[in-house]
Amino acid sequence: MKGFRVGSNGIIVGSLLTTEISVLRSLVEQLATLVDGTPVELDSAVARLFPDAYRNDPVEAAEFRRLTERDLRDRKKGNAETVIRTLDSTTPKGTAMRFEVDRGAANAWLRALADVRLVLAARLGLNHDDNPVDSDGDDNGARGAYEWLAWLQDSLVRACSKQLP
Repeated sequence: MKGFRVGSNGIIVGSLLTTEISVLRSLVEQLATLVDGTPVELDSAVARLFPDAYRNDPVEAAEFRRLTERDLRDRKKGNAETVIRTLDSTTPKGTAMRFEVDRGAANAWLRALADVRLVLAARLGLNHDDNPVDSDGDDNGARGAYEWLAWLQDSLVRACSKQLP
């Protein structure tokens, strides 16, 4: 579990164990499936990804959703596909798998990781102001995945910030 760093060539380098790549790939594939067509009305996690723009005006909210939702779904799916393509390009390095991400891919990664965390938060019943608390063990590892993704996202943010002038 190494996460992201800036390599000697200035490119962001990711390094994850094979099992971590497998878990991440599965979560991102599930995200891509969700955003590809699951209606907002049928899934609280999808509703978290596509919140109403006008909470106090259902008519305006529906119109805004009609005008923007397809594009938002396409972008979220594209971000997920970027992560999957990157994970498919890994090469072995010791006990880990190594991959590189350019600035555009890093931004797609950050957005996809945030979206996966939003889905997990919805599944766990966490609100934006909740802090993860001890689990009763009945979440099938979702809470651990949520916190691991936060760590991974943080390592990517730190690597990106080191690239800034």
